[in-house]
Amino acid sequence: MASSTVVARAQFINGLRELATFLAAHFGYPVPDSAEITIFPDGADYAARCAAVDRLALALDVPTRNSLGHHSAERAFGPITYRIVAVSDVGELEGDE
Repeated sequence: MASSTVVARAQFINGLRELATFLAAHFGYPVPDSAEITIFPDGADYAARCAAVDRLALALDVPTRNSLGHHSAERAFGPITYRIVAVSDVGELEGDE
């Protein structure tokens, strides 16, 4: 699930900043080669969740994908991928590529 409350959003962003600050100050500790953050948007139905994917894809300036009942978009920020995925209510193959 995704949280869009002001408090939860601020806590998540602050947590990312704190982690980056810690890792920058402690060079000897390992970091992964890559990381992924995947968001599953809330929505009353598949169409509403797909609309959330479409809005974020537009903001990220990336295309959307439809595959195996999943509508998604993603963008890499260096080795970190930020992804949003809407999952079909029925799990059927809707608009597959």
